[in-house]
Amino acid sequence: MTASTQGLLAIYDISGIQEYIFASNRLRENVGASRIVGEILKNDLPEVMQAVADQTQAQVKLEWYQRVGESKREAEESFDIAHKDSILAAEIVYIGGGSAIVAYRDRNYFQQVNIEFAKRIIETTYTLSMAVAHIETNFGKSDQFGTDRMRLEGELERVKAGMLRQRPAGAFPISEQESFGGLPVTSHDRKSGEGISTVQTLKRQAADDERLKVGEASSHFNEIFPLPKELKGLKWGFEMKDMVRSTGEDGYVAVVHIDGNGMGQQLKNKMEVLQNDNVSYAQAVVEMRKLSLEISEGYRENFYRVIKHIACVDSILKENMLPIRPLIMDGDDLTFICRADLAVPMAAAFLQDLESTKLKLDKQDKRISLSACAGIAIVHSHFPFSIAYDIAEECCKEAKKKRHKEKDCHRESDSYLDFHLVRGSYVQQLKDIRNNLTFKKDEQYGRPYLVSAPKLSTDPMAADSFNLLHTCLEHIQGHSDQESTWPSTWLNRLYREYLANGEKLDILIDELRSRNLHLKQLYQTKEQNNVGQLDYAEEKLSDHPHATIFDALELIDLYKSAVFSLDGAGETQ
Repeated sequence: MTASTQGLLAIYDISGIQEYIFASNRLRENVGASRIVGEILKNDLPEVMQAVADQTQAQVKLEWYQRVGESKREAEESFDIAHKDSILAAEIVYIGGGSAIVAYRDRNYFQQVNIEFAKRIIETTYTLSMAVAHIETNFGKSDQFGTDRMRLEGELERVKAGMLRQRPAGAFPISEQESFGGLPVTSHDRKSGEGISTVQTLKRQAADDERLKVGEASSHFNEIFPLPKELKGLKWGFEMKDMVRSTGEDGYVAVVHIDGNGMGQQLKNKMEVLQNDNVSYAQAVVEMRKLSLEISEGYRENFYRVIKHIACVDSILKENMLPIRPLIMDGDDLTFICRADLAVPMAAAFLQDLESTKLKLDKQDKRISLSACAGIAIVHSHFPFSIAYDIAEECCKEAKKKRHKEKDCHRESDSYLDFHLVRGSYVQQLKDIRNNLTFKKDEQYGRPYLVSAPKLSTDPMAADSFNLLHTCLEHIQGHSDQESTWPSTWLNRLYREYLANGEKLDILIDELRSRNLHLKQLYQTKEQNNVGQLDYAEEKLSDHPHATIFDALELIDLYKSAVFSLDGAGETQ
């Protein structure tokens, strides 16, 4: 194959991932879908590229990172296809953030890879769609990688805007339908004998592969989300019974969606730094590989640090099974299902720890601060997961809106958290539900909450601070050193009054005072008062953070306070 001075830069993007993973209420199928999605770009694309190279006798370079030790990855330090005398037909630039970028010298090879990769996606997923965009480049003769990357992303947006999502054929009148999605039955589950569709078959087969890997030391690298060696012997939850405390009234689970803040802009800033330093095309690729890995590893390491802490908390593990199952862990995108009482404190602990993580940006030691926003949907275990994910995603968007609105008041690295508890059906939009509930004339929901690293917090007990919510929950649950703990009867009455929009809240508070129960007891500590004793003499209705108290009452049985610490887990340098 002859070398070409003109090449192609291509990007591969898989559409409909969240819908694919959360299409079923069976955790086994969610796990299988997660495994399939996790392997598409990571394993399937390189395998297809190698297979086509073998058929066409082309030379390709698929290694864009090297593994160091059990879990550490380091970027490949060379970008050989950029050399003018390179005979490579293709080289992977990097894979991460839900997409893969590949450099090509041979257009025919590029087209053949696209054909074979599309076939692989249909064979392994049946319903996912692939978007491919490409631009022409000379790999540095006159083009800059940063400029090429921006052009490529613009081309991808154009391609995706014109795509039509293909749907599998529905059932005919003469065919049997599977019970959940109505697709035609094409096989039967080998364990239960249940009639299932092609999509379900693929997901369950992948789930069985994942189950075989769990806990096997020899297959550590084959797990999509392997637990760190410090937690050897533990396993992720695999079935819904692993996620709930019991199958009764408290059978609640949570879907947690965490998304990084402004990573696109920070990557753009990185490219501008590289261009200002006049680095070569090849070196810019290497630097982007490093940053992509650092972001991915930063999120993964922080997540596992929280998991290690959770594994040490009493009454969480059941037969060495963690009531947690990560489903998406790609760059700055993290989604997992967990036991309901772990979701809010676990997400807050993750955001708190993430805030202390900084990545080096340039030679002058400027840093990229990792931060994110989290959305949490707490639902019954039989609630449709597809809707639960939509709620979690909507909560995450609300958190990002709050962050953008408050950006002048706080730091760029601030993280926010929002949650929603669904006790029955979910028939209204989140915004409408919240607009219909007020606690006094000028106060509505306290969510989303600001989550800050301990050393970075300017006002740790502000009304919108997660620290205040955590402190309130500790008081209500009786885990603090507060001078009195309220009886559950009065906590329930207060909660019901808030649900009634606080129309008779002042009357209830007077009745509470007569029993020496004061709202300050629910959220203030003795240290907040100069004389070491809470002052109730001048207590007014408007003095209290009613929205935060309401949120705490709503989470009273759905919050494991030992998972989150006001002091944090320590900084990561």
